[in-house]
Amino acid sequence: MAQAPRSVTVTVCRGCCCGSAVKHPEVDHDAALDALRAAADQGGASVLRVVNCLDECERSNVVAVRRAQPTGAEVLWFGPVNDEAVTRALADWLRGGAVGEMPEPLSELLFTKRPPRPPIAVRHARGEEDSLVCPALRPALAKNTAGEDA
Repeated sequence: MAQAPRSVTVTVCRGCCCGSAVKHPEVDHDAALDALRAAADQGGASVLRVVNCLDECERSNVVAVRRAQPTGAEVLWFGPVNDEAVTRALADWLRGGAVGEMPEPLSELLFTKRPPRPPIAVRHARGEEDSLVCPALRPALAKNTAGEDA
């Protein structure tokens, strides 16, 4: 028997900022990823993939949901997804096929993806960035380093 086509793709960012215990020490990143992966598997219409960086570091942790619509594919961007209740709402919505009314915690985290920009290494080489460290991660690293010096 042929398997039904996957109509929802869930892309979870796990780069320098998303999934970072340095930037978000209060978040159980592994448990959140496990919950989303289980929901995608249980929903039957979803596939989950993990990527290095979606270039929305200021909103980490970021999740993009691509779903089929009558007029074509739609991509919904969510961030920050750093709370158990939000992760649970997203998992429940994915389990249901990412259709129907979007739960309120998710609708509050919707954002419009900015246009792509060159990778940080390219921006650094051009003199547009003073460091190869993601600008959104720098404050957390500085705080962590200051804490070690105390």
